[in-house]
Amino acid sequence: MTTCIVTADIDNMRGKVVLVFLRPMRAESNIRIHAWQTLALSAGAHGVFEFDPTISLQVMQHRNETRTSSGLMVLHPGQLALATRPSGLSPQLSMASTGNAHARLTHQQVGVRNQTLPPATIDCIWHVGGRPMVTAPDVDQGMTCTFEFEPTLFFMVAAEQVSDGTYTVQSFTDMTRCPIPLDCTVLRVDIRYQRHAWHFVFDPEYDPED
Repeated sequence: MTTCIVTADIDNMRGKVVLVFLRPMRAESNIRIHAWQTLALSAGAHGVFEFDPTISLQVMQHRNETRTSSGLMVLHPGQLALATRPSGLSPQLSMASTGNAHARLTHQQVGVRNQTLPPATIDCIWHVGGRPMVTAPDVDQGMTCTFEFEPTLFFMVAAEQVSDGTYTVQSFTDMTRCPIPLDCTVLRVDIRYQRHAWHFVFDPEYDPED
């Protein structure tokens, strides 16, 4: 786990917030990407968060403008969840067999197969470190939704909410990327505003005992 310390090394944040994203790999074009961290910093202030790569899943069903959702399930790479509707009620997650997972996933992916009966379309909300990262909408019965992300943080400074609060994969072209270095224990990030543009300076630290 890596501790990230973000400092607003600036006199005026101009009413903006710092948004931190994680990017899914091989993502479908219709996914909705959430700001994984939102830091509302005043000038000279620090924001701290942990990069915890633990993946968890929640599925949501829409019916007659009512939303019902499952609990969160932690998944490790190579594991597949099954989404069902016991007695036709709200969606529920359970673990698929190893053989079922191997047939549908790579060793790096996690996934969920929609096996709801009666059939229902579900949204798959993928979390990293307990925080929502992406939503894959409208997964039909019989379909499998897979997920994998790269250990890279993407930073941007923006208004606190853009449109509906979610983003597309194309949004990453406007962000500043910072891979999480292997064995990095602390990542310091300084935010600066120079020549009418936002800049990020990254300074990773490592455990001296390693």
